Amino acid sequence: MSAPMTPEPGDEPLIVRRFDIAMEPAPEEEQVLTIGCIAADGRPVALLLNLDDRPKVAGWLALEPGTSMHTTLTEAYLDAWEEQRENVRLRLALESARRGRRELRARVAELEAQQAAVLALHRKHADSDHCFADDETWPCNTRAALDPVVSPRDLRPGAEAARRMLRAKDEVAGPEEASPWEQAVAGLNALVDADVVFHVEPDGHISAPFSDEHIEWDLRARRWVLTHDDEHDGGSDV
Repeated sequence: MSAPMTPEPGDEPLIVRRFDIAMEPAPEEEQVLTIGCIAADGRPVALLLNLDDRPKVAGWLALEPGTSMHTTLTEAYLDAWEEQRENVRLRLALESARRGRRELRARVAELEAQQAAVLALHRKHADSDHCFADDETWPCNTRAALDPVVSPRDLRPGAEAARRMLRAKDEVAGPEEASPWEQAVAGLNALVDADVVFHVEPDGHISAPFSDEHIEWDLRARRWVLTHDDEHDGGSDV
């Protein structure tokens, strides 16, 4: 540590921004309190307060209510406290959202496991065109509803909307190709047919509370794109 500095007339005052440590002297040593600080310019400094200096500093710090310094410090403390409270609130909200998403994904995995178990039970007899579980004509209603691959009717998400669009085109517009607006409506109805609960935000962003997939506007591609939550973790220009 450098030698103690004695201020001279005309010297710039030493402004301290942070106090890190206070060291009391041993009883047999010179009674000088050492306070480790960081000056405004980043320098580490030590304030040495003897028995005469301590009461002076204590008097400076005992600010009377109503003084300008007291008001300034009070406002600074309140600002810091409000910022800390807001940070805590945001952390709690983020953790709650993450916990909710984990629970939803666990529920989806549970439902998929249940579906797989039902599909394993409803299978075709090895020696007849009937269902092993309920002896219905293959494919049975349960298998047709849960597994579009074996269904005589296309039950994939959006298929019903596409069929309605084609019927409407034949009845109203004739053999002409569906307009872009009709195709857009069919796309939204595809989500409805798949029992997807979704909402459209003012900027056109389409999302669902129970899915990690979203439809957003890509500024660079100038097209609507399908995105996933994990794609936003690394940043996106959407």
